[in-house]
Amino acid sequence: MIKKVTTIIYSLIVLAFAVASSLISWANDTSTIFMMELIVDIIIISGILLSLSDKRLQWWIVLLIIAIVGEIYLLSIDPRSGLKESFQWSIILLPALYLNLQVTGLLKTNSLVKNRGYNN
Repeated sequence: MIKKVTTIIYSLIVLAFAVASSLISWANDTSTIFMMELIVDIIIISGILLSLSDKRLQWWIVLLIIAIVGEIYLLSIDPRSGLKESFQWSIILLPALYLNLQVTGLLKTNSLVKNRGYNN
């Protein structure tokens, strides 16, 4: 229960950052960069929400790799973000990476073990 509440609070914080980042991108960048920002944000937030449902989707790793590469590209081309800002974004998005990896099934979680009947 506490994990779900914490994850929901974290997802709302990431959503607020995503909306702010998308608005800044919409106002200042090209439409291609703006669309890339939206796609990366949607994948990251969707993965966080999927982790709440304990669903395991092996193909999610493809979308996660697209989001990681896209985020790195967006951070590298943004003239407003330096090394400090890129490091801060990395720290903010580490829990999102962990939750998205749970969706892929690459990380063995307690709920996954419980669902397979190993921990009865």
